[in-house]
Amino acid sequence: MLKRVVVMILIIIGLICGLIASILGAGSSMLVVPLLEYVYPSLVGESLTVQTITSAALVLTLFSTGAATVRHHFAKRIPYKKVIFYVLFGSIGSFLSSMFLAEHVNQLVFLSLFLFIAIISLTFNLIPFRKPNIAPNQRLSMIFGMGLMFFLGVVTGVIGVGGMILIIPYMVYVLHYSLKTTIAITTFTGVFISLFAIIARIPSGSMDWEFAILLGVGGLIGGLIAPSLSAKIPDAILKLSLNTLLFIIIMTVIVDLISII
Repeated sequence: MLKRVVVMILIIIGLICGLIASILGAGSSMLVVPLLEYVYPSLVGESLTVQTITSAALVLTLFSTGAATVRHHFAKRIPYKKVIFYVLFGSIGSFLSSMFLAEHVNQLVFLSLFLFIAIISLTFNLIPFRKPNIAPNQRLSMIFGMGLMFFLGVVTGVIGVGGMILIIPYMVYVLHYSLKTTIAITTFTGVFISLFAIIARIPSGSMDWEFAILLGVGGLIGGLIAPSLSAKIPDAILKLSLNTLLFIIIMTVIVDLISII
């Protein structure tokens, strides 16, 4: 059994990450990884394994996005018919990679891949995209989107961090969704990507359930609260907050990788 202070720390971490993920449409796993990798050991005096961190990130994502999806559903922000294929391809990617690749990831690979996703995400967000003057080819746009979602699903299954932030510029500037609709879509998709990654990990026994569920409870609370807050926050503030979060994470992980190498 975990100590009471550990239980409270995990729930609070989950709450913070759930708020961030549901307000920004992504970022819970991006935030929970450095919190569990650096902050948790300093508070508790115990380091965590890669498998514990990734399983916790997956359950946190499932709980927080699940709660937020319920709120987005009642707000009628999710265009279900248009995103079903993205959900399908992302789920297939997360299931396959979680089953066959996740157990072979060590600390160096974990942090390196995490850093790569964070840098690419920040780069995408800083590019001054402009909406094209002509309408994009709908079929090609769908194929590219499904391929990108499959890649994000694979990454999620391996390290518990999917980089759903990468899909946001694509949906906003290519598919012409509003930022708030895009956030609802990525939140909805995140439910299934994390769920199928968790299902694939169950036979191997790599899920640390007690630890992960405590984080998930906090994420669930944050996910329920966040949609009401996001409706009151301008898109520009959402984007600035997201970029600031990513920059802090990148700097922290670079320092850690240098020390490992």
